[in-house]
Amino acid sequence: MIKAVASQKDGSTAVFLGLSRENVDRLLANQPIPVKLRELHPDLPDLTIILLGGETEDDIAEDLRSLGPVRPS
Repeated sequence: MIKAVASQKDGSTAVFLGLSRENVDRLLANQPIPVKLRELHPDLPDLTIILLGGETEDDIAEDLRSLGPVRPS
């Protein structure tokens, strides 16, 4: 996975996540990929983003429900 951080013209920060075919295959094999924002840049929030994959949104929502108190939106 390629990760990058850039400042935008409006002063906000953009985070870029580039997925390879191997990453996509992992996601579709129900192997989530965590990304810790603070590790990308010290000014980013102490937040972890979990990338998920599935054949359909319903499949992903079902995986989320199996984790417990997670609310898909």
